Amino acid sequence: MSEKPIGLWKEALPGDAGGSDWTSITMGALEIHVQPSDPLSAADQYQDWDGSLNRAMTALQQFADLESLHVCFTGPTGCGKTERARRIARELKLPSYTLQGHPMLTPEDVVLSPVLTSMTGAPRYVASPLLSAFLNPGGAVAIFDEIGKAAKSAEDALAPLSSALDMRRTIYSSMIQTTFQIAPGALFISTAQTDEILPEYITSRMVVIPIEHPPAEILVEIVRAKTPGVSDPLADAFREWIAEHPATSARKGILILHMAMRLLGHEAPARPSAACLISLIRKAAAYV
Repeated sequence: MSEKPIGLWKEALPGDAGGSDWTSITMGALEIHVQPSDPLSAADQYQDWDGSLNRAMTALQQFADLESLHVCFTGPTGCGKTERARRIARELKLPSYTLQGHPMLTPEDVVLSPVLTSMTGAPRYVASPLLSAFLNPGGAVAIFDEIGKAAKSAEDALAPLSSALDMRRTIYSSMIQTTFQIAPGALFISTAQTDEILPEYITSRMVVIPIEHPPAEILVEIVRAKTPGVSDPLADAFREWIAEHPATSARKGILILHMAMRLLGHEAPARPSAACLISLIRKAAAYV
């Protein structure tokens, strides 16, 4: 295999591939299958209440000529880090590819992995979501979700990113001993928990943007927008409960409202009082 960087642009792909619908690339006798992009989700009612999304978009637009500029959203669980990353892709009209971080991740999981075929027993190679984004000739957003968990890997899973995130814009696969050149227009966005420590060679290449849980009123709006069918009295009960539990994440709030609606259909009287609804919210919160 070649150690010279391989540029995989549109002319190197079969037909007129690219964008979000290409499936493989060919290098001589070697075929690499790429991952599908993330499913497109409908625009939601999410509010950029703290301006973090705007700060990220501003940085990416003002320094668009610096291809080594990347973004990392940090914050507690459920505060909207991944949603912001995917929102950037939607705003830029680019496909996104998401790799989920975990402590067992290896360097090759970050780049490229072999998969044995059932008929011949010969391996075929599958690009990770990150490599699939990096090589997409039409431009794409590579999202490394929970990158801090991968930083705890005993095999230094983040090592391949050291050259991917600076001006070299290359990523090396030890599996096939090949260095890939990252396509122009590829962006890298990661998310991490507030207290997670990332290697300096990662943080020095990124703009770190912290996020916190939204204020109670905005949290109620976000949760209600993502929970169709919630009545005004139940929303009021949830608002009262949130005032007592301000650190609740939007994700947990959605689960609580869904559970409360289920309990409402089975346990509550036909015309529940405000006290009954608050009791249902508390019971639902205990379940989730």
